[in-house]
Amino acid sequence: MQRVLNKVIQTPNLVSSILANEVKKKGKYVIDYSSPNIAKMFHIGNLRSTLVGDFIKNIYSSAGHTVVGINYLGDWGTQFGILLLPFLESKELLKEFTSYNDMDKMRYITSLYIDYNRRCKEDPELKEKAKGIFKNLEGYYSNNNSIDNVKKELDIINLLRRSSVDYLQNFYNKFNITFDTWSGESDTIKDALILVDKLKKEGKTETTSDNLTILRNPDSNNYSILCKSDGSTLYFTRDVAGLLSRDELYKADQYIYVVDRSQTSHFKSMKMALEKLGRGDLAEKILHVPFGRVKGLSTRLGKTEFVDDIFDNGLQLSKKYIESSPTIKLTDSNEIESVSEKLAISTIKINEYQRKRSSEYEFSFIDAFQIKKKNALMFQSRYSRLSSIIETNKKYLDIINNESFNFNLETPDECKDDVQKLILHIGKMNQMIITATNSLEPCVVVVYLSEFCTILGPIIQNVRISQQGNDVGASRLLLFLAAKHIIGSLLKLLGIEPIKQM
Repeated sequence: MQRVLNKVIQTPNLVSSILANEVKKKGKYVIDYSSPNIAKMFHIGNLRSTLVGDFIKNIYSSAGHTVVGINYLGDWGTQFGILLLPFLESKELLKEFTSYNDMDKMRYITSLYIDYNRRCKEDPELKEKAKGIFKNLEGYYSNNNSIDNVKKELDIINLLRRSSVDYLQNFYNKFNITFDTWSGESDTIKDALILVDKLKKEGKTETTSDNLTILRNPDSNNYSILCKSDGSTLYFTRDVAGLLSRDELYKADQYIYVVDRSQTSHFKSMKMALEKLGRGDLAEKILHVPFGRVKGLSTRLGKTEFVDDIFDNGLQLSKKYIESSPTIKLTDSNEIESVSEKLAISTIKINEYQRKRSSEYEFSFIDAFQIKKKNALMFQSRYSRLSSIIETNKKYLDIINNESFNFNLETPDECKDDVQKLILHIGKMNQMIITATNSLEPCVVVVYLSEFCTILGPIIQNVRISQQGNDVGASRLLLFLAAKHIIGSLLKLLGIEPIKQM
């Protein structure tokens, strides 16, 4: 038992140590995740892609792979023709927009888009005007249009993009999410047009009766649209062109896309297109990591899909819990705010990670702040309590490190079985990490953490360290040190900052 506990506390990075022995061949992986549309509030579907992608990045990095995380922004498409309409109609709207803070800018744009999208559906002329705006923009990229003809439109789009990136960066910082590079659909327009031209010249495309340029799947009657009748590209074309550019830059072993499962056919079509281009090798490197749809949070004001609103709701619940808890002694307002924010983020992440990727569910804070439930609050409470116990009994640390230390984990009779279960559970950690890596399922880690913290609860409550003999006190402290290190390591793997004091 002592050997197991010593090995845990003497291993700074537990996950990396476990995977170092299992993953002999190191590779390069490019992960495309989060990838929200600009000029929109960040919604719950984006969050699921973000968190799953972040977990994959963390666990692959821990395995020693070279990992590149890409945030591929949706900053192009017909919708921007619609969005530009109000700004081109009124200079005052642009002035009003620039006066808002980052979040209010996104709320403002979102409401404008909803309004003008509705109007375009009701007014065919307005819809054609929006299409014309977008066609002119694409014409500039294909060198068929002078920049003078689209300068105003490009300036507005660039402003919307900068504002969106500022808003998103604040959001990602709050949730401790980082990317190695940011790019966007607009970066691939020229390459997409060149790709279509190449396929046309090679006779691999067809033109439909309504003048669509398509790529037909030889194994079925299905086809993918490369260009609309006006010659403008689609997301599919830009995605294929973007992957070809990525492969030139990274030459990775695998290109991972963390996108909901409704896009499965999109990736099959991408592979088909690459095979027609003679890049079957690249098609084999595509890995789609799918997930089920998640519905937003129900509130007094109705259902919200926006993560900012969900976070604010979680923050208020966290503060309410902290202020009403008889065991939490925080008094400084800044400290309460900081811990509340960390607890809210922990809760949102665990709410996602506790279920399989394939599951579909409605986001809810029900039971999230119940102390006896298996939730983020339990994980953080255990970590915080262990931190406090260790700090109070740190005099025993020197004994643990002394050669004359005689390990003697003498525990009350009512805890002996729990201690044995905990040691056995520690022994299962290696296989759990391997399973989580192979399946790319963060729920594997959460289930393990839930079981670990459940077993640990009565041990923390009944096993005292103070006023024990040196060897017994030090042995119990060693057990708690190992438990704290395991919880902290697994929370960090999930992208969650452990809370030391609650």
